[in-house]
Amino acid sequence: MTTLISVIAVGLIVNACGTSRPVEPQKQTVIRALAGTGKKTALAEIDLSKIGHIQAKGRVQDKDYQSLKLIDELLANGKDSIPYLISKLDDETVIHDQVMDFWPKITVGDLAFIILSDFSLDSTWKRKMIPGTSFDELFETKSDPDVPFWEELDSQLHKHGRTWLKAKWETIWTTYRERIIWDEQERCFKVARSRSNYLRFTIHHLLTNVYRRHRM
Repeated sequence: MTTLISVIAVGLIVNACGTSRPVEPQKQTVIRALAGTGKKTALAEIDLSKIGHIQAKGRVQDKDYQSLKLIDELLANGKDSIPYLISKLDDETVIHDQVMDFWPKITVGDLAFIILSDFSLDSTWKRKMIPGTSFDELFETKSDPDVPFWEELDSQLHKHGRTWLKAKWETIWTTYRERIIWDEQERCFKVARSRSNYLRFTIHHLLTNVYRRHRM
């Protein structure tokens, strides 16, 4: 089974390299079939308020520091988790469990923003892999490292509003959605430079998931 999938994947990559044409329908069918291998929690069934405690160090997807089942459920849905999280940015529901250390209050919208920020951040925790998603770019400001993040976020949300922030992220998603891929090495979403790179990373990601599921 794994050998057959590998042969199909190589064929798709060879055909895609060097061309700017859309992926043919039959190839899209194969890709969707590979992506659908295994069970996953539907996004509509994921309740962000149930995330639990997020450790101060590391991104939410960093397995060396975090053990968050909800994050695994989001990532199992691939880049579809991005518009789902964007849809929650204006959710002012207060989460009463202690999610973040030292935060006096955190809402579902705040949490969605944190997850989106981490999902687009590379493994060095310094470089944004989706253009326009840094704090300073989104809020058109210069953040102050001496001010607690929760305080700075609260200040910017008070100034611009959650609907404004949601619209900014929606524009980013609309601009790059066709080229956004998951980079397993960096453990984050990023914008592929070309269609051939997009297909290559997509096949690699799918094969990796298939291999892991078959080992379980």
